[in-house]
Amino acid sequence: MRQRGSILIVSLWILSILTIFAVSLGQRISMDVKISGFHSDRLKAFNLAKAALKRAAFEKQKELKEKVSYQVDALNESWANNEQLKDFSLGAGKFTVSYDVLGQQEFVTLYGLMDEKSKININKADFKLLEAFLKVKGTSELEAKQIAASIIDWRDEDSQVSSDPDTKVSFGAEDIYYQSQDVAYSCKNAPFDCIEELLLVRGVSEEILSDIANFITVYGDGKLNINTAPEEVLSAAIGEALPELAEKIVKYRTGNDGEVGTSDDRWFIKGTEVILDSQGEGIIETKNLDEKWTPDPYLGATSIEWQRLQALRDKGKTLLDVASDTFRVEARAEVDRALKQIMAVLEFDKEGEYKVLAWQEQ
Repeated sequence: MRQRGSILIVSLWILSILTIFAVSLGQRISMDVKISGFHSDRLKAFNLAKAALKRAAFEKQKELKEKVSYQVDALNESWANNEQLKDFSLGAGKFTVSYDVLGQQEFVTLYGLMDEKSKININKADFKLLEAFLKVKGTSELEAKQIAASIIDWRDEDSQVSSDPDTKVSFGAEDIYYQSQDVAYSCKNAPFDCIEELLLVRGVSEEILSDIANFITVYGDGKLNINTAPEEVLSAAIGEALPELAEKIVKYRTGNDGEVGTSDDRWFIKGTEVILDSQGEGIIETKNLDEKWTPDPYLGATSIEWQRLQALRDKGKTLLDVASDTFRVEARAEVDRALKQIMAVLEFDKEGEYKVLAWQEQ
């Protein structure tokens, strides 16, 4: 009897151990299946994000390949704002290609490519433009001069400390400054590879970089697209002498409804005056930067203001343009609970082909 009882107890123990083992194995298998499914979804999301990038680029490619470009790039064109790129469902997932632009009073989300020529190129901008922009963004005059000169010293090839071109007072920083820091390093003396590199430059804090990050770039030829540049960037380019002109330009661009990226947006052009029809939705009014100023109830520019814009288009110092060839794509794709984001900078040629200048994944 005792032997039978012992066998029963042992059997119960074995059964309990086997049950625990089976439950643990089941949980492990379930976890492995979930992990495997998540990795599979992440791969799908990655491929979906790449598809989103190509779909967004296609809008610009189509315009160039079909030769329907007006040699103008503005925020109401299909490459810049296309609702089809918002929460587009494909297979088991969906994607969005979007970016934020500053309207007349607040940030607005558009769906498509972001024009890199709407930003100040820190590899190309001169001291005056950098100083003016930093002041527009709230830095003091002294701080703006120091950072502007230090940016130039960081990217140029010489070891001469940069000065204010007007006063000839030195404000920059070369090796002698960087080697004296607690963690010593050298001045790069070469172009910036990314805007985050600014954190290595004298005077640039994380707070300052956060404030200016959406308005600067390291890509493009250094020209600013008057049709896409935000008010802060235009204000810096125009200068303090004409403080209202940037606001007038943005107001003119947004049309009667005052909204960014809609069918009634107005464009600046250069060369021969043209009449444009926005895909049957109405006439787009254009303003030719190459013509002399005439009274304009929409732009409201004075003759002096108009001369300033034309001066920024002069052959000697061409800062303003009306089109671009370099664009940023920020694609976000979701498959079930997996999320993948891709950021790329694309440079297009006149035939619509593009090359990738930058690529980041998250």
